[in-house]
Amino acid sequence: MKIENIISGGCELAPRKERMEFPGIAPSVGQGLARVIRNEDGLALVDAPGCKLKIAVSCLVEPQDGDLVLVVGSAGHYYVLAVLERDCEAGQVTIDLGRNRLHIKANELHFEAENTLGFVAMNLRVDCELSVQNTSTQVINVSGSSLLNASAVAVEARQSYSVHTQLGAIQASALLKVDGAQLHFG
Repeated sequence: MKIENIISGGCELAPRKERMEFPGIAPSVGQGLARVIRNEDGLALVDAPGCKLKIAVSCLVEPQDGDLVLVVGSAGHYYVLAVLERDCEAGQVTIDLGRNRLHIKANELHFEAENTLGFVAMNLRVDCELSVQNTSTQVINVSGSSLLNASAVAVEARQSYSVHTQLGAIQASALLKVDGAQLHFG
């Protein structure tokens, strides 16, 4: 099957048949579909390993070996605009922005993972009016200190509540009340 504007052989991109002329835009822009591979110099075409490719900022998905991509080029500069096909067994899609920041703005934003949703960061900051978590089990491991600062804290444990520590203190400047059917100290 012949596909027009396929890249093969050298770094030449097939020019578009119908072309619109715009002032300030190079008229010799070509485009094509190609398979890519990573080598010691970076991203290149499978059929032309010497043709170096840059990834366009608008191409959010990081190309992997064997991906079918859309490439445009002019005057020796070639850019991957989009990843069009990937082997389904590749298993991971990476969005790599390097050292740039990613800002997503929406009225509502939902993440859904069938198994695990993980975050890895030096710092995690959440600023919101209301935070709600619904879970069957929660485990928090803190290797240093944990600080909760609030004007009021209420804890309700339906079955049992226990605190274990080597040293402990409860302080109240006005009133400390302990209430229970039985109290055991010592």
